[in-house]
Amino acid sequence: PMRHEGRLIGILTGLQFGGDWPGRRDDIAWLEAVAGLLVEVVVAGRTLEALRLSEQRYRRIVTTTQEGVWTVDAAQRTTFVNQRMADIVGYAPEELLGRPLLEFIPPEDKTLLASKFAERRGGVHDRYEHHFIRKDGSRVAVQASTSPLLDEDGAFVGALAMVRDVTELRQLAARVLHGQKLESLSVLAGGVAHDFNNLLAVVLGNVGVARAELDAQAPTQALLADAEMAASRAAELTAQMLAYAGKGRFVVQRLNLNRMIGEQLQLMTAVISKKARLRTELADELPEIEGDVAQLRQVLMNLITNASDALGDGPGVITLQTSVIEADRALLAGAYLSDDLSPGRRVCLTIRDTGCGFEAAAQTRIFDPFFTTKFTGRGLGLAAVVGILRGHKGAVLVESTPGLGSCFRVLLPCAGPQSVQTQPLVERAPRRSGLVLVVDDEPGVRMAARRVLERGGLRVCVAVDGREAISAFAAMQGEIDVVLLDMTMPHLRGDEVYRELRRIRPDVRVVLSSGFSDPALVADIGGEVGFLAKPWTPQQLLAAVDAALVRA
Repeated sequence: PMRHEGRLIGILTGLQFGGDWPGRRDDIAWLEAVAGLLVEVVVAGRTLEALRLSEQRYRRIVTTTQEGVWTVDAAQRTTFVNQRMADIVGYAPEELLGRPLLEFIPPEDKTLLASKFAERRGGVHDRYEHHFIRKDGSRVAVQASTSPLLDEDGAFVGALAMVRDVTELRQLAARVLHGQKLESLSVLAGGVAHDFNNLLAVVLGNVGVARAELDAQAPTQALLADAEMAASRAAELTAQMLAYAGKGRFVVQRLNLNRMIGEQLQLMTAVISKKARLRTELADELPEIEGDVAQLRQVLMNLITNASDALGDGPGVITLQTSVIEADRALLAGAYLSDDLSPGRRVCLTIRDTGCGFEAAAQTRIFDPFFTTKFTGRGLGLAAVVGILRGHKGAVLVESTPGLGSCFRVLLPCAGPQSVQTQPLVERAPRRSGLVLVVDDEPGVRMAARRVLERGGLRVCVAVDGREAISAFAAMQGEIDVVLLDMTMPHLRGDEVYRELRRIRPDVRVVLSSGFSDPALVADIGGEVGFLAKPWTPQQLLAAVDAALVRA
């Protein structure tokens, strides 16, 4: 019998030919000795096979895992890397063997890696993030789960790291954080601009009434004119803030980008540096887009001005180009404001300059409000571009190299099929009489509107919020000719008040007024609704009410 640890693992049989088996004791002893040797051979063979199978399984796991595996000895020299680890750092596996780990670590992370290796010597397991320097010189962010390696006697002989490439994850997290920051700034800008426009409406309205009451030759006319001009410039600033917030006033229409550029060409030539040369490369048969022509002109002028500033006082070339491209997900992933856009055809407006360019670090901040590489006081132009494109479902791509210039590519969706256009109504001459219900939660705006309208020959009643407006309209529905209705009020929004007014009297004529407006919200209201953006001048207020009075 062949036994190992008391268990029968085989039988050794001896055969003799040509005679009877003598059965001598020394022959039995010899067979037992041979059986003992064979047991050792069989056990060793089984152990080797088990080791081979174990190694095979180990190699299969190590070579197929999506994580990198890196082992080092006690001197931090590389003893093994799998193919995934080699791919992460851009080397072949054999190029890494025998080389110190710290050779592939950037200077700012070396202290961290040295302290972590000291912890491995103490038997500590850990997980942390650091960077590797790839073969091409670029850096890759990784998360490493590390453990000490011990020999049979428990002595420290090296360390093992399971490595995961988290570069894309960190970039995505940075984009999300950046988006949240911009969204917060957008909300802040929209709120400030809305409140500021209410104040400016009071200023412009009262200044306009005061100028109209005074004699044209009165000495104070010049002072009031200066105040009116300053308030108008402040309104332009709030318009840029609203554009950044994506809450600017939009009048959507079909338009051809080439035609818009042609109309602006003379103005663009006038605003750029005298030493700059403007070159246009406009694509033939460019598809139409849908948008607000005034807002898109602002995008064009802001980018042209930015390109001119990048040239400074020296000569240079600004190239303005239009084209049609197929925007796939990879292209949109590198663009600003592309998170919810689907791939497809886009009209592309490209503005390229040969100016100073800017560093890669600045590319993540150039669209932030008031961030600028120029002198203090600039920095809303590109922020306004982002806000306008947000409202147009557009995106922008940026490329820049210090000393070689910059390239901005604006992507706008192509317009859908042409819809049938109805003929506009022929407006009758305005009749300057009637009763106007002014609804606004700002006392100053209510009083300014009342002064302007009463001076224009109209009767006025006021309501401080939506609830009071509904009650007043229900009581005087046969007398009220027009309702001037603020869009943003406590308790009830302007659109909610409007729907209730229409329930009371379907033919109610309403002029919505707001420091900002959501184009989708205004479009969803339906009906015969006018719109008056704040801050308004007396002339604009009277014109909006006149237009409502002639609607039948």
